Amino acid sequence: MTTATTPSAFLRRVPTYVVGTTGDDISDRVVANQAEMIRSIFTPDAKTLRDAEVGAAWPANPIVYGGAHVNAASAAIAKDPRSRSPPTS
Repeated sequence: MTTATTPSAFLRRVPTYVVGTTGDDISDRVVANQAEMIRSIFTPDAKTLRDAEVGAAWPANPIVYGGAHVNAASAAIAKDPRSRSPPTS
């Protein structure tokens, strides 16, 4: 079971940025540059991983850049039925 956290509490921990690499060259560059800008401003000690480097073991505090159309890690979550909320009636 996971517990909820606030953005401030989350950012007190050192995150790992997970950048998408499955788009075209321009998309990949934009995603990587955006993640690097935010990382360098707010959490300069944080690591950056490419989406292909994330396997079954996710980093403890991931910040994922890029939707399922440009990030393989996001796409894997989107395909996993356990990641979806059940329909409400």
